[in-house]
Amino acid sequence: MIGAGVCFWLVIAIRERSTNVLKNQLVSTVIVLFFLAHPVIVKTMFSAFSCMDIDGTSYLYEDLDIECYDETHSFYSITCALPGMVIWGISAPMLAMGLLIRERRRLDELEVKVKYGFLYIGYRKGTFIWEFVILYRKIAIVFVSVFLAAVNVPM
Repeated sequence: MIGAGVCFWLVIAIRERSTNVLKNQLVSTVIVLFFLAHPVIVKTMFSAFSCMDIDGTSYLYEDLDIECYDETHSFYSITCALPGMVIWGISAPMLAMGLLIRERRRLDELEVKVKYGFLYIGYRKGTFIWEFVILYRKIAIVFVSVFLAAVNVPM
C-alpha cells in the first residue's frame, strides 16, 4: 500500500516538478495508511499469543494445528510478534505523537495541516494529543477482544 502511494506521489511530483508535493502529500498518505492498517496489525500480533487449552494441550486460537509454546511457536512469537507489538503497538503511535508535539506551535500553518492534519484536525487547538489516547484505547480493546475470545467460558 505504501509503495503504491510512493509511486503515485512520485509521478505527481515529476509531473508538477515539485518536491514539496512529494514530501507533504507522501507523509500525509503514509499517516492515513498507517491508521487504517494499525488495528489489523496489532490484532495479528496479539493473536500470536492467544492460545486455548484442549485436553491439556495449548493450541493457537487462530490455527488449532499450531501447538502453543513449542519451539517453532515460541521462536516466531518472540522474534516476530513481540517486536511487532512493541513497534506497531507502542512505538509507531509515540513517533506520530512526537511529530505533532514537535510541530505544536505551527499546527495552524498549511504545510503542517497537509502533512499531519489527519491526526489533529478534528480537535481543538490544545487537545491534539487526544487522538493518541483514543489510539491506545483501541489497542486495549483489541488486546481484550483477542484474549477474551480464547477464554473457554462454560455455558
